[in-house]
Amino acid sequence: MNRHDQHQPTRIPSDSEPIVAVASGSVDGAITIIRFSGSSSHQRVQNLIRSKRTQVQSHQMFWTQIIDPGTEEMMDDPMVVFFCGEKNYTGEESGELYIHASPYIVRRVLDSLITQGFRMAEAGEFTRRAYLNGRLDLTAAEGVASLIQAETEQQWIAAKYLASGKLKGYVTELRTHILKSMAWLEARIDFPDEKETSRVEWSEVDSILRQVQESLEKLSSTFRSGQIASKGLQVAIFGPPNAGKSTLMNHLLGHERAIVTNIAGTTRDYLEESCLLEGRMIKLIDTAGVHESTDLVEQQGIERSLEISRNADITLILLPQNISSQSLKEQKSYWQHTSSKKIIVITKTDLPVSQIHQELEGACDTILQISCHQNVGINDLKQALIKMVDQSLTAVQDNFFITHYRHKQAVDTAIRNLETYAVNRANGAYEEMLAFELQQVAQSLNGLIGEVDNENVLDVVFSSFCVGK
Repeated sequence: MNRHDQHQPTRIPSDSEPIVAVASGSVDGAITIIRFSGSSSHQRVQNLIRSKRTQVQSHQMFWTQIIDPGTEEMMDDPMVVFFCGEKNYTGEESGELYIHASPYIVRRVLDSLITQGFRMAEAGEFTRRAYLNGRLDLTAAEGVASLIQAETEQQWIAAKYLASGKLKGYVTELRTHILKSMAWLEARIDFPDEKETSRVEWSEVDSILRQVQESLEKLSSTFRSGQIASKGLQVAIFGPPNAGKSTLMNHLLGHERAIVTNIAGTTRDYLEESCLLEGRMIKLIDTAGVHESTDLVEQQGIERSLEISRNADITLILLPQNISSQSLKEQKSYWQHTSSKKIIVITKTDLPVSQIHQELEGACDTILQISCHQNVGINDLKQALIKMVDQSLTAVQDNFFITHYRHKQAVDTAIRNLETYAVNRANGAYEEMLAFELQQVAQSLNGLIGEVDNENVLDVVFSSFCVGK
């Protein structure tokens, strides 16, 4: 090693590079929390503080002074805590400074930390390190992000479940059955005459794998309820032009969001807005009116309305009370393209009554009548939506469930591989083919809980985090 090499700084791997960020959010307050983590982060912070303590103990907060390294001027007198060893959030050297929330002080302290070799953390980087250091699995990390963003009890319940690691425990147990079955198949391939392999019956393995498949199918079926819990009930407001869709949206939101006029076809594209109904998150989507049209722009809006309604958790089919029989017949032709759960909402009940009530008999389990102008029936509609949210929460509470599309993709892929296994097994396929399908199942379940090498998956998950978490 030559003299030049001796003076080169030791390069720190990017996953342990010292990082720093404001972790206390943007809410006005008296104190700002600055979080730090990474290689030698404790010493770098100690270079800036002056304390009577000669020895720093982990997880014990103490008062200190933080000094500008250039001028030796005291910038602030914060509280500081160091987290040593692996028993902390990120699984590496880390800690927090609690400084006064003056924007000037915050900027100056951050600048001083950067002079000590820290860099500003990227969104979700602290939690990403917690995952990489084995402190969290990927589903728990997603739960942390959801906890930060939770606005309602339903979202808190779904986020808390993920963050607890319960889903990982359940999936790990299912994966163990797959790995044991794989091990048995591999042993039959390598040691066909051994007693250990001949002692196990094919029927036992097939039974175990059927049970795993049934468990995964049940898990997959929870996706819709899990989505409602974590993201809110998706409600498409659907119907002909001038049926009162935008008026209803504004009424439920409590403010003017959609343009309302007497001119049919005012809404040519969809509007989406979230609202709280007695603490439940509802996502309202006001769609363009559906009817026969030769206008190309209107046709595109109508196609989009149909697509939104197909994917919604529930479709509110709005029909004005004075709709003609011919228009009603035309509207019925669209209903087959909407979501399976529907509520027919007869609007403008302050107008003269037509034959609509007789013609709608048997068309839907739930038919409500409202008048936004007279504030009639609105509470009944709200209670129907609230009931749907609560039913979804009941379905997921005290059960295992999935909330992200990524989860569903992994579970459904595993199910398909088990189905292929069963077909190949029935057709007398070689053990090598059967072992391959089980290996694919195991890989899908690995991907679900985060035992993956794909950097792109991690980028997608952690990009949704706020900085400082």
